[in-house]
Amino acid sequence: MNPPNAEVSRAATLLRIARYAAASSAILLAIAGPGHRFGILPFDLALKGPFLISALTEPRRALIGTGFPFKDLKQLRVYLAQFAAVLGGASGIRRAGSAALDLVDVAAGRFDAFWEVSLAPWDIAAGVVLVREAGGRVTRPDGSEDVLGHGPIVAGNPALHAWLIDLLRKA
Repeated sequence: MNPPNAEVSRAATLLRIARYAAASSAILLAIAGPGHRFGILPFDLALKGPFLISALTEPRRALIGTGFPFKDLKQLRVYLAQFAAVLGGASGIRRAGSAALDLVDVAAGRFDAFWEVSLAPWDIAAGVVLVREAGGRVTRPDGSEDVLGHGPIVAGNPALHAWLIDLLRKA
């Protein structure tokens, strides 16, 4: 069963996604094409401006988000090798607790990139639209754009996305 707060579409392009972040009372809305907006409810009914993805291109200065494969421990060795590689090449790694909100952080420029080895479509659907509408890339580690299935993803601005994919492949 899919969680009720994420609308998932397997169409070639995700059309619209809304995500509610209860901890901050933020509502995040993305509509493929016209753009993306965010606002804080109940005080800010007029949604604010677009997200701005990080423009950072230097991995050594990058803050990378991730998630642990706690539901798929067979992936742990692969993940730990990737974690070590990223830790050695970036400024820092953060584990916030929600892939959906981690992708929001990528779209908003708070994280420069993100990766995780085992996710479900409802974990990422809203964030995929937000990152892509903000000018970022979200793919599988092999570069495939079809990310709405169970598996790994890599997200970030174009430069750090390419760096992170290369680094993860070598790990």
